[in-house]
Amino acid sequence: MLESLSAIYSTIYVMQPTEQVRMKKDKIKIVDEQLNEDGIRRFLKERPADDTSEDFHILLKAYRGLNDESFTQFISFFKEEGRSVSALNKTGQSLYDIVKKHKKSGVYAKLLSEG
Repeated sequence: MLESLSAIYSTIYVMQPTEQVRMKKDKIKIVDEQLNEDGIRRFLKERPADDTSEDFHILLKAYRGLNDESFTQFISFFKEEGRSVSALNKTGQSLYDIVKKHKKSGVYAKLLSEG
């Protein structure tokens, strides 16, 4: 039995990689991309996968994906469609309630509070 364990251990040891392979990142990070009107409006087509409020979901995706200049334009388009900036999530919070706690959210919070 000791011989069979030794054979298994040798096999496992031999199969272990001898050098590490570094993987490249598969995505490039884009910072402050300037979107055209169509690029900003695409956020209006977002839909939740669950029963989250559609308006809240759209706002959250736009907040996470747009810089403050683009978000300003987005809010105009959002309101034009008759959507509510005071939409609530499942826990009863509006996006403003969440955003106002973030350090660098001044412009976003102002736009959402003006709702």
